[in-house]
Amino acid sequence: MTTPDFLRAQPEHAKILLESVRAYYAFDGIGFEADRVRRAILQLLESPFLGEAWLIRDRGDFVGHFVISFGFDIEFGGQQATLTEFYLEERPGPWLSRRRPLSAYQTCPHTGGNDHA
Repeated sequence: MTTPDFLRAQPEHAKILLESVRAYYAFDGIGFEADRVRRAILQLLESPFLGEAWLIRDRGDFVGHFVISFGFDIEFGGQQATLTEFYLEERPGPWLSRRRPLSAYQTCPHTGGNDHA
């Protein structure tokens, strides 16, 4: 079993993220409008107060992504981070343990160890 690694997406990763989102939408049967999605990706990557996108790599290949959006909720003590998108391409074999999504969430420095997700 290999362990994937996580790379916080920057504006220069927009094309890679766009292709991952395209694959996710195809998998989930969501209509894909490239221009609309490209604009949303660039807005997110250029506005860190909105959230973060992370790319998932396995042995150097990009195999998925996740997006964490920031909101604010008094009930939870202020800023919150919500996992709003999570996609992994299908891979043969048991390369991904069940703990990887939690590890991905903990990778994001803005979660602050708060387990309200």
